[in-house]
Amino acid sequence: MKAIRIKQFGGPQVMQLTQVQVPEPKPGEVLVKNFSSASIRWITRFARANTRK
Repeated sequence: MKAIRIKQFGGPQVMQLTQVQVPEPKPGEVLVKNFSSASIRWITRFARANTRK
C-alpha cells in the first residue's frame, strides 16, 4: 500500500510517497479498500507550512 509521509514543515515538496504495510483491522473495525483520493484541510496546510498570522 502506498502512503504520503510528511516528516518536516514545508510545502508539497516535503511530501514523500512511501510503501507501507496494509493495516490489519481489529475487532469492530473495517478496512476500506480502493481509496483513490484524499484532501488536506486548509488548517492542516497552514500547520504544515509552520506559518502563523
